[in-house]
Amino acid sequence: MQHLLDFQRPKGDILISIDDDLQYHPEDIKLLLDQMGNNYDVVYGIPKKTNQSFYRSIGSNFVNYVYRRLFHRNHNRSSFAAIRKTIVKSRLNHEESLHFIDGLVLWYTDKISTVEISQSPRKHGSSRWKLKSLIRATMDMITNYSRTPLLLSK
Repeated sequence: MQHLLDFQRPKGDILISIDDDLQYHPEDIKLLLDQMGNNYDVVYGIPKKTNQSFYRSIGSNFVNYVYRRLFHRNHNRSSFAAIRKTIVKSRLNHEESLHFIDGLVLWYTDKISTVEISQSPRKHGSSRWKLKSLIRATMDMITNYSRTPLLLSK
C-alpha cells in the first residue's frame, strides 16, 4: 500500500514506483519501460525469486492470491511499477490518504502487464509490512475494491 502523496506531482508521462531499500534494481526500470511500449498503462516488476522470510512470503503470496481471485487477474502486483501519468492523475481523485493502490488502478485501466525482475536481499532495515499491515491491506482490498462482501451478504 502506498500513500497518494507519493504520486502528487508526476513530472513526466510515466511514474516509476520503486522502494528505497534497493531490493529492486534501478537498471530494471528499462524492462518496465520497454514493456510499457506495448500499449500498457501499468507494468509491474515481479521478482523471479524473492528474498523474504518464510512468514513474509506467506503473507505476500496470500495478498497476491486474494488480488488475483477477487479481480480475476492472472498476474501478481508489486511496489515496483511503471504507471502512466493519466492513471496517476485519476488516482489522485481519491482524497483518502491510504488506499489499496492496485485496486484503484483496476478502476481506470485493464492495460496491465508484468515483467520478471531480480531482487536482492535488503541491505538495511526491515520491511514495514508486518502481519497486521498485510491483513489490513487484504481487508481493504476485499471490502473497498470488490463486490465480494455484497455477494456474500445475500
